[in-house]
Amino acid sequence: MKLCWLYEKAISRAADAGSQTPAWVNRHLDKCVECRQTYQAHIRLTAALTASAQSQVTSPSPFLHARIISALDQEDGRAETRGKILQALRSILIPAFGLFIIGGLWLWKSESPDSTQPPAVSGLVFMSELFDPPRNGVDAARLLQWSEKLDQPLESEIRLVVDDAKSVLSSLSHNFLPHGLGDQSSSRE
Repeated sequence: MKLCWLYEKAISRAADAGSQTPAWVNRHLDKCVECRQTYQAHIRLTAALTASAQSQVTSPSPFLHARIISALDQEDGRAETRGKILQALRSILIPAFGLFIIGGLWLWKSESPDSTQPPAVSGLVFMSELFDPPRNGVDAARLLQWSEKLDQPLESEIRLVVDDAKSVLSSLSHNFLPHGLGDQSSSRE
């Protein structure tokens, strides 16, 4: 059958685990002779390996057993000591690092010349300064000229984006539309 490989895999897993095969595999085993033979071969092989493995099991000598257990105990002790040391270092270093950062920021702020506090002003005085015309000789025409110069990079970028979009649409129409349609859309531009 076409799916025998799937059933053989399920048979192999069930035999390796020492469990029963699922019902859908049993239904297939009733119909397929080859899979039934594979299943019986797996059962015989598993039984033979289990029987030979039982005879190979030997317990280690008491000396070796004691040595292995003491080595494991020593590793546990070292791991616990290492873990406690790291925990102590973390509990000391993290707050110390935080204090170091806070102290550095405090020193940096206290030494900066901008740290002098401006005198308290009322909201009305502050708002009137915002809406007053500039007092250093700048007139409205000059401000208009400056604002137009500020808009120039944005306008040129918009033109570039529109040109790029047109070239992309043209390329797409030439590549994906039928031959006659792509030429008509480019002639309209």
